[in-house]
Amino acid sequence: MIYHAYETVPFYQGLINNIVFDIKKLPIIEKKQMIESGRSLLSSKYMGKYLSNQLKWTRTSGSSGLLYEIYWDKVDDKKSMLELWLLRWKYYKVSPKQKMCYFFPADIGNDDYVESDTKLAISRKCLYDGNLSEIYKKIKQYKPEWMILQPGISLVLCELAKKYGIWKEIRYIEFTGEFLREEVRKCVEDTFCCITANQYGTKEVNSIAYECPEGNMHVMTRNVYLENKGQNLYVTSLSNYAMPFIRYKLDDRGCIRRGVKCKCGRCGDVIDLYEGRENDVIKLPKGEKYILIHLCRVFIDSTINMRAVFCNIGLFKKRMINLHIISF
Repeated sequence: MIYHAYETVPFYQGLINNIVFDIKKLPIIEKKQMIESGRSLLSSKYMGKYLSNQLKWTRTSGSSGLLYEIYWDKVDDKKSMLELWLLRWKYYKVSPKQKMCYFFPADIGNDDYVESDTKLAISRKCLYDGNLSEIYKKIKQYKPEWMILQPGISLVLCELAKKYGIWKEIRYIEFTGEFLREEVRKCVEDTFCCITANQYGTKEVNSIAYECPEGNMHVMTRNVYLENKGQNLYVTSLSNYAMPFIRYKLDDRGCIRRGVKCKCGRCGDVIDLYEGRENDVIKLPKGEKYILIHLCRVFIDSTINMRAVFCNIGLFKKRMINLHIISF
């Protein structure tokens, strides 16, 4: 991957004169550099697929206040998820054939939800447009066996579950996208009476680590190479050849434990996350509780910064702030 990136990607070619294969001697890449570099991040070998719209397009969530486009070769994208799917089945007997539910960014598409035989995808705009109750009823009617949720969204669903009840088919919930607090996990497990696991990843490289039943976050060593200096984390993709990420600095902080022999049967690297994108809960004077994303609408300004406008609810005045901790 290092050779491929520094031979075919203009961005990396401009960083050093000669290719070195000692990863420790390669420069650390910051998110700001990636944003400013635009199409020069694409490998020349995939430019034909890019021009013919054959690459998979996605973007970062903007939770750090910055967002940019990500491209994947469709085959590589699927390969990058293989290890995660194998572990989902090994640990929790979860497969792609089982009905699942997840939430997608509010600014993608106009539909409140998209439904198929095995997936119910719900727009996060439903968290603040007044349709929450109807959406929850839709989820309950769909009867997913498992869900992928941000911890903040899971708390919203917990409140709705107390009012409208749960469905007996739900047996597994996977957290992603935000730092997971144990009190949030306990609330979800107690409410939905199911097992849960944490998955850590980014749009740039897909899955980075996954939690086993013993509570360890195992690094996806087939998909990424993860480094640690102090509490800083740097990731190198082993799968994204269309837009390689080499020694890319992550927003989150943590510590890698090498060569851990886990009771789950795996032996390898484990990551302990210290900081992440936390779910904020706001309590109003009358006792109502709101997840921060419930109060926000997202706008993208000319500098491509995410901003949030708080609705004028209770003690809040309508004002604009930089959005750093909420993933839409």
